[in-house]
Amino acid sequence: MVPIEGGGSELDKSTQCIYSLKPKFKHFCDWLLDITATGNFDHYFPASTREYASLVDQIWKDPAIQETYKRRDELHFLPDVSKYFLDQLAKVQCQQGTHFWLYDDGSYEEEGQNNIKGNIWGKASTRFLSSLFCLPVPHEHAHSHGSNNDTSTLLSSSMALNSDHLGLQKIMLFGLEGSGTSTIFKQVRFLYGDKFNAEELQHLKLRIQSNTYKYLSVLLEWRERFEEEALMEVKPLYLGNKESVLGGSELDKSTQCVYSLKPKFKHFCDWLLDITATGNFDHYFPASTREYASLVDQIWKDPAIQETYKRRDELHFLPDVSKYFLDQVIELSRNDYEPSETDILYAGGVTPSNGLSCLDFSFVDQSPMYEVHDDDNGQSPSIKYQLIRMSLKGELHNSWKWLDMFEDARVVIHCVSLSDYDQLSPHYNNIAKNKMLASRDTFESLIKHPSFANIPFVLFLNKYDSFEDKIAHTPLTVCEWFHDFEPVKPYRNHQTLANQAYYYVAMKFKEMYVSITGRKLFVCQSMARKRSSVEDGLKYIREVIKWDEEREEDVYGINVYEEEDSFYSTQVDYSTIKMIPEKKTQPSQKRKSLLSEYDAPIKMIPEKKLNHLKTEIVTE
Repeated sequence: MVPIEGGGSELDKSTQCIYSLKPKFKHFCDWLLDITATGNFDHYFPASTREYASLVDQIWKDPAIQETYKRRDELHFLPDVSKYFLDQLAKVQCQQGTHFWLYDDGSYEEEGQNNIKGNIWGKASTRFLSSLFCLPVPHEHAHSHGSNNDTSTLLSSSMALNSDHLGLQKIMLFGLEGSGTSTIFKQVRFLYGDKFNAEELQHLKLRIQSNTYKYLSVLLEWRERFEEEALMEVKPLYLGNKESVLGGSELDKSTQCVYSLKPKFKHFCDWLLDITATGNFDHYFPASTREYASLVDQIWKDPAIQETYKRRDELHFLPDVSKYFLDQVIELSRNDYEPSETDILYAGGVTPSNGLSCLDFSFVDQSPMYEVHDDDNGQSPSIKYQLIRMSLKGELHNSWKWLDMFEDARVVIHCVSLSDYDQLSPHYNNIAKNKMLASRDTFESLIKHPSFANIPFVLFLNKYDSFEDKIAHTPLTVCEWFHDFEPVKPYRNHQTLANQAYYYVAMKFKEMYVSITGRKLFVCQSMARKRSSVEDGLKYIREVIKWDEEREEDVYGINVYEEEDSFYSTQVDYSTIKMIPEKKTQPSQKRKSLLSEYDAPIKMIPEKKLNHLKTEIVTE
C-alpha cells in the first residue's frame, strides 16, 4: 500500500470502484439523503415526483446502483417490489394538464399544491359511478352520506340493477397456504372453465420441475438432522466398546446409520442445500432439470432418503405430493413432457400464494329444485358464478385491504385441511405455529370482518382421506384446541375414529361461529383431489345461496323459514359432544333431498345412554 500525500484527498478524487456514482448525480443524491434523514421527505414527495422522474430513472440504471441492488439480500429495509416500481418510474405521465393526488381517507389535492379540495367519497356522482361499475367504497363512507333518501334509493337501485344485469354470484374462497384452495380452484376450472392454453402449460411444466428439486432439498435437510441424531445415539456405545481415544474422528469416518447417504451423492447434495439456503435456487432450476434428473432419481431411491421419507409426518414443510413427483422425475425432465390433469392438480405454486385469483364460470343447472325457473323452451337458466380465491400466508391483516371489495359476495367458503392438526406453519412472523390454530384464528378474523357481517359462511373440512390415515397413529389431541377429544367405540352406525373426529372438529368451528355471529355455520366434508367431491361441494354451495335468497325475499311478509338460521343449529355441552335439533323448519320439498345429503340433522343421544358414552355423535 503506497501512502498518499494530502490525507487521502488524492484517493477521494481519482479512485473509483463499482459502487461509485457518476459525479453529475451527487448533488441530487446528497439532497435526497438529507431530506430523508431530517424527516422532511414528505414535504417534497410525492408532489415532486414528475419533476425528478427522469433523473431518478437515470440514477436507478447507473451501474453503481445496479451493483448495490445485486446485494439486496443484505439490504434489510428494501422491499422486494422495489425493482418493479423503479423500472416503471420513467413512465410517469408528463403531459400538460392538472393532476390530483388522492389520499387514503378520500381527500384529494392538486399536484404540487398544499390545498385539500375535499372528500371524493362525499360526492354523489362518485358514489353513483362506484355502484354502477361495482367499484368498492370504504365502509366508513358507504352510509355516512346517506341521509338524503333520494340519493340512497338511487344508489341501492343502481346496485341492484347492475347485479341483476350481470347475474353474477360471487363466491369467496379463503384458506391458508396448503389448505387445498388451489386444488379446489383448479378443479372448478376443469369442471366448468376454459382449458389451459399452451403458455399456461409451459409455465406449469417449469413450476413442476422446479418444485421437484425443492422437495428433494427438504428431504436432504432433514436427512442430515436424522443422521446426526442417530449417530449421537450410537457414539457412546461405540466409544465404550472400542475404548477409542481418537475423540470421535474414527466414528465420523467409518460409522454409518440408516440415514447415511452414499459418498458419491455428497457433492451434489451439499451444493443443492447450499443454493437453497443462500437464495440462489432459482438461478439454476428449472433450467438445469434435465442435467441432474438421473442423479436425482438415484438419490431419491437411496435407502437413506427412503428412510427419511418414512418419517414424513415430522417434515412439516414437505408437501404430501412430493413422492408423486419424485417417483417420475425422469419423465418430468423430458423436453416433450406435458403436465397431465393430475400433475396440474398436484402442482403447488400454480396460482398466486398470497393474492387474488378469479374464475368466471357457468353451467346449466338441472337439479329438481330449479324446475320452476325453466324458460318457455323447457331449458334451465344458465347461472353465472365468479369464484374468487384468496390464499393467505397466515396473517389476514396483510390482505385486509382487499376484503372491502367483496361485501356483495353471496357466500364465503373457508377451507381448512383436517390433516393439519399436527403440522406447523412458518408464516406467523417466522414463528412456528400449529396450522390448525392458524386456520382457526384466520377464520375468526374473517367472520368478524364487517364486509361479511350478513353473508353465510361454509366451512370446507378438506383432505378427509389424509386425515383418515393420519388419525390412526397420531392422536387429535396433539393440537391443544382439541385437548378434550375422547373418542368412543363404534356404535349403531359403525362410526370410524376419523368420522367421530371429523364431527368433533366441525363442532368446534360451529361453536365458535355461533358464539360470535349467532348464526348457523354450514359444514361440508371435502377431498379436493377428487373431482366428484368438489362438484358435490358446489351443489352444496348453490343450495346455501338459494336458501339465503329465499330467507331474504319474504316478499309478501311471509317468512320462507320459521327460523333465521338454516335448518338445525348447534348446542354444545362440554361434558358431551352432541347436536340438538331445534324446532324443525320445513325446506321446500324440491330441495329437501339434496340438503339432507350434506347437512343432515344429528340426533340427540338419550340421557340414559350418556352414562356409558361420554362423547357419542350419531348421524341419521
